[in-house]
Amino acid sequence: MRVRRSVSIPNLPVVVSSQLRVLLPALLSFPAMNPRLLTIIFVLTLAVLAKPQQKASPTPEFPSDIPKDARVRTVLSDKTPSGQDAVWTTSDGIIHEFFQFNDRGRGPKIYTNYKLDVKGLTT
Repeated sequence: MRVRRSVSIPNLPVVVSSQLRVLLPALLSFPAMNPRLLTIIFVLTLAVLAKPQQKASPTPEFPSDIPKDARVRTVLSDKTPSGQDAVWTTSDGIIHEFFQFNDRGRGPKIYTNYKLDVKGLTT
């Protein structure tokens, strides 16, 4: 007779918890699993999965030459901030724009300057 066991693991990070939810039922349903061996496998799996993961900030810091009053927009990639766009106008009428995007530690940093004429077209 097969006995179904339920394991609840509170207070674990979501990634670890979701991976264990997939792994544990498979281990528990293995018919010839020795309880002592199961405990050892579980502890080793938990140790590997619960290791702190270093995550780089998805959006890098703005350069120091971007004014504090610039309009800032955040670029989202799969609901995660991954880029920024800052726009500001100087007293001479030139519109400055800075865009940066970070994809796994890489990405462009682009400065753009443009001016509008009387009709509102870029010159």
